[in-house]
Amino acid sequence: MNTSEPAERENDYRVPALQRGLCILQMFGASQRTLAMAEIAERLGLSVSAIYRIVHTLIEMGYLRNVAKNTYELGPQVVSDGFSYLASRDLVDIALPHLNGLRDRTSLSCHLTIREHTDSLYIYRAFAAQRLSVNIPIAPGFHAIAAPWAASC
Repeated sequence: MNTSEPAERENDYRVPALQRGLCILQMFGASQRTLAMAEIAERLGLSVSAIYRIVHTLIEMGYLRNVAKNTYELGPQVVSDGFSYLASRDLVDIALPHLNGLRDRTSLSCHLTIREHTDSLYIYRAFAAQRLSVNIPIAPGFHAIAAPWAASC
């Protein structure tokens, strides 16, 4: 049995057109807001005619927008899908690596609260190694105006 056989078998399930379409979307970013069809084709190592239908499909689905003749930028569907993804995740899961990073950089404990009208709900804490720490249990509500962090809100 050839050791590359499982990898070859996995590649049988790839959809090259989908892979190219996703590669096109990944080409855009803060430093590359627009791309011409010729640039896209060059980066993929394909002809313009080979990617024309993929680009056209991405435009129809809202993932790309035509901003000039044969020049494109990301479309609103990219943002919509991004927000849908974020909405499907738990707030703590999203904030956890950022709070832990802040704690590690500052050597201070970090806390996550959410506002509920005039109250703050304490939902996560990232402890720092300190001799003295504040031990507030997760989930009690505090009046937002009276809470120590209210001044920063």
